[in-house]
Amino acid sequence: MSSTANYLVYLRQFEPLDDELRMAMLADLNAAERERIERSRSAQVQDKLLQSRWWLRQCLSLQHGELAAHAWPIVHDAQGKPQLAAAYQGPPLQFNVSHSGDYLAIAIATGHDAVGIDIEQIKPQRHWREIAAQYFTAQEQRLLNNQPVSTQVSLFYQLWVLKEALLKAKGYGLTVSLADYDFSDMQLHRLGSNALHPVHRLPESSTQVWQSWLMAPTPQLLLAVTLATAQTSVTWQLVPSSTLADYWRAKR
Repeated sequence: MSSTANYLVYLRQFEPLDDELRMAMLADLNAAERERIERSRSAQVQDKLLQSRWWLRQCLSLQHGELAAHAWPIVHDAQGKPQLAAAYQGPPLQFNVSHSGDYLAIAIATGHDAVGIDIEQIKPQRHWREIAAQYFTAQEQRLLNNQPVSTQVSLFYQLWVLKEALLKAKGYGLTVSLADYDFSDMQLHRLGSNALHPVHRLPESSTQVWQSWLMAPTPQLLLAVTLATAQTSVTWQLVPSSTLADYWRAKR
């Protein structure tokens, strides 16, 4: 893996943990992270949160090896978004984490540009039409309704993950309405499983442009990443689960 890549998305699946591995992973986290995990409502949620925080630290060290995994000074903002503490003196980094079902996704960008990532499992049985009516703009609903019935569910989830990734990049979480941002002019692609496609640009000023990318890691999974940058040549590199699985086995 190139150490000079500036924009990476790491993707892997959660795995069962035994007690020995769970304790070893907890040792790499700080006290606030461990306390946050302990407050989670179930053992399954605790293990997923543990792996997401542990893998974030591992991926930071994989991409930027100046610190060991346990040494990254990670804190959380008021919305619960992880970030590096103000006292951090290394090269500027931005990152974000998302998980859905058995999958975890982590975006890491070198620089000061804010980044957000969202991953969602496609659930055709979900009442997505009612959700779209509440959270999508009128233009997005028209785009959705004008598509063939066979592609409407996928497009609904594409719009959903794009909105969530943008709000996470902005640091809003779900404290503002998804309908405040419109993606009806997104570029429609046949999404691949091994590359992120640029699909949307939202200019807010001459120097701030929110750019969004999409991919479908599996036929039932959608991933969106958003970066605040006016650059036109940004390319995300996907680090697949097979690469991280090799690293995982080595760590075990």
